[in-house]
Amino acid sequence: MSQTSAKGKAQQLVFEWFATNYPDVPVKFPNAPFSGPDDAMYAEFFWVRGGTTRTSIGSNAYREQVGILQLNIVVPEDTGAGTAETVCEDALNSLNETQHKIGPDETLTFRQAGLDTDEYLNGKYVVIGSIPFSLKKIVRTQAA
Repeated sequence: MSQTSAKGKAQQLVFEWFATNYPDVPVKFPNAPFSGPDDAMYAEFFWVRGGTTRTSIGSNAYREQVGILQLNIVVPEDTGAGTAETVCEDALNSLNETQHKIGPDETLTFRQAGLDTDEYLNGKYVVIGSIPFSLKKIVRTQAA
């Protein structure tokens, strides 16, 4: 399965959403240079993979991997939670129940998003939301 392509597509969708709706909010992506602001909001993107299973058999069998896209919205402590919660929820809701073709044989499907929790971390307030995904790939079997 091409998790790199699926993750890249998800990163592109999140980046474009922020560029359109909150262009002043930088987004931290895995293993990419980033220096978040100390006194302003920023977002963090996480791609968490789960298990893979064969979901059907035959000449057009599917293999499916599930996981979550986690989005953290980070703001300075004691600045309020409302805006961070709204941004997190709106960004994830933009992906609700959408499908995206990843190459000729793969489909990335997002389910229903939600806010998970919040926490204080190193002088920051962090709102954590996620949206489950599945990545289905056609597995063409060879005739014996």
